[in-house]
Amino acid sequence: KFGCETSIEARPGCIHLRSVNGSSSAYVRTTFSSSFFDVYELFDQPVLNASVLTKSLIASLKTQRICRAIFEIFTQADKMVVSVDCENGLQKKFEFDLIDAEVVSAEIN
Repeated sequence: KFGCETSIEARPGCIHLRSVNGSSSAYVRTTFSSSFFDVYELFDQPVLNASVLTKSLIASLKTQRICRAIFEIFTQADKMVVSVDCENGLQKKFEFDLIDAEVVSAEIN
């Protein structure tokens, strides 16, 4: 199971998505290279850190046949906006609050 929160760390060359489950017994980190995206831009800061509720992030992507998804994080307004264009012409826009969360990482001893 995923954790309740997903941490996002965007850097010039990649983006990391991290989550840890509620009992801290499982950790996941997924990294996407900037070349994975058609357009990848960071504005005003070299590293962007934000956290969102995992269920909000997943809900924004629960649709069939996504043609394009745009993720925008507005740190000053503490908001994330996900705009989704579907193959059938439907356009969806989701806006949710950024949350305060611990920075998660894993260590192996």
